[in-house]
Amino acid sequence: MEYDAPNPPSEHERPENTSFEPAIPPPNPPDLPYMTYVEAVVLSLMFIIFQVFIGVAISIAAIVFGFALGHSWHENPMLERPELFLAANVFAVFPLLVWGWWRSGQTVRDALGLLPFGWAALAVLVPLGIGTSVLLSELDNLVRWLFPQMPTLFLDVFETLFSAPLLGFLFVVVMAPFTEEFLFRGVVLRGLLRRHGPWGACVVSALLFGLINLNPPQIIAGSLVGLVLAAVHLKTGSVWPCVWLHAVFNAVPVAAFSLFPHEIQGFTSAPEPGVFQPLWLNALGVVLFAIGAMVFILPEHTVKDADRKGYLRD
Repeated sequence: MEYDAPNPPSEHERPENTSFEPAIPPPNPPDLPYMTYVEAVVLSLMFIIFQVFIGVAISIAAIVFGFALGHSWHENPMLERPELFLAANVFAVFPLLVWGWWRSGQTVRDALGLLPFGWAALAVLVPLGIGTSVLLSELDNLVRWLFPQMPTLFLDVFETLFSAPLLGFLFVVVMAPFTEEFLFRGVVLRGLLRRHGPWGACVVSALLFGLINLNPPQIIAGSLVGLVLAAVHLKTGSVWPCVWLHAVFNAVPVAAFSLFPHEIQGFTSAPEPGVFQPLWLNALGVVLFAIGAMVFILPEHTVKDADRKGYLRD
């Protein structure tokens, strides 16, 4: 199986009065294999490293600014604002998207998968996203029960986000789906598909997506949701449905924390080994996931073979 860049439409295929010249012309990268598994791993590591360095830079700037206002470093209110550090997510991903576009030799649209898709898929992905979120939340509880000594990192950050509905919505439901889907389904998955088979590309991109969480209990759940998102991309040929599904998936806990007046054991309660979700919630998750999956596999949500050219070709 080979993967290569799409051929431009022939002269007679072009509609009248339509310019096919992209705003940003495709780059001309060196003739090197794209994308290898090693390059995918390096991109994921660079995403983490960039976030750390940008976070440190933001911390230093906050401390200096705090000193100017008369605050000591341990009393600096800016260091307690997680949105400053979550903004590092955006700045960290941008150079990697540019690198992926340049290495692909394609237009930005084709390199990142910013392609049209059937709008009906969005409605179908809602129950699929809700069901996936509920079931993987219970899987997270199971992992904590099996490995009670496993540390949970960044708990304070998540509690701050979920306790502030607007802040949580902005960063968890809007920002993270765009940045992470553009990188892991747009650059990494599409790049791997040009050189490797669908199984290897989907599994490797999903594992890398799980590992960048840096939170041991969530690595398994993150990898599984990465597989679901990879399957959605293969089905639709576009990164936009992946962004939407990721947003729905992330919106479930934010909405649960914000809208439900009572705590749901194992779902909105603090993580604790041996604490599981109510049976009714798990049953609801199974039903929603099954409905979404069964409807989504219907032919009308499948990308046309002609639109696959350039990232998945027999």
